[in-house]
Amino acid sequence: TYRPKLDGTCDSTTPAVSLFSDFLSWHNMRGAESTETGAVHWRNFSMISNQLAGMEVTVPSIWHTADTDGGLVYDSYVASRIPGIEDNFCCVTGIKTGHNLGSTFRN
Repeated sequence: TYRPKLDGTCDSTTPAVSLFSDFLSWHNMRGAESTETGAVHWRNFSMISNQLAGMEVTVPSIWHTADTDGGLVYDSYVASRIPGIEDNFCCVTGIKTGHNLGSTFRN
């Protein structure tokens, strides 16, 4: 569980955005994975030829808005395979999400 707070204490109720950016994932089980997170923003992620999913987001924070204090993935892409390099390998799922609302994906 990762739910960043503005003043860094467990008692704080004010979420703070934590930015992860400029990331390359190639040929892993999952390119990026987020489980039980709050205000985490993922920017400029390149997820290429990962086995199960380019990105997997489960149990996001559902009570916040993406732009200010909720989960957000933007300016990123998923490539299932690279023709000519890995012709027999293909990612099963581009972006896998949980069964509830709470994350925003945009470019």
